[in-house]
Amino acid sequence: MEPEGGEPNAPRVIARRDTVVSPWFTVVEKDVFFPWSTGQHTYYAVGTLPYVKVYAVTPSLRVPLVRQFRPAVEKFTWELPAGMLDDETSAEETCRRELLEETGLTAETIIPLGTYDIDTGRAESYSTGSGLRALRACRTSGPFT
Repeated sequence: MEPEGGEPNAPRVIARRDTVVSPWFTVVEKDVFFPWSTGQHTYYAVGTLPYVKVYAVTPSLRVPLVRQFRPAVEKFTWELPAGMLDDETSAEETCRRELLEETGLTAETIIPLGTYDIDTGRAESYSTGSGLRALRACRTSGPFT
């Protein structure tokens, strides 16, 4: 696997092993060769499904957050509305669905803000087709506007 950007002296992933733990979670093991070092080193990452995070702003300039219990950190957290993408739903449809499901708000206008990596040191996520990890801005209407 060639590194992005084609740098001639860049590290190379020479082997990859995926262990599917659940439909939402994969442990990824990568053997990496570093040209300036001896041998290879093994690194681990968490693979997840792509998802949409919704940054919504109401007409009164409020940003809705969702309180959810997260077993990974063993506590309730305050988060932006979010949801998994699937092969049958666009990022825009997912944005509208998750905002409505999690807050009761309806998106009036959606502005794509781009894609991003969640945690480049420990996580990776691949998208299929037009599904991307995407941050979306939405103008909203609903009970909390």
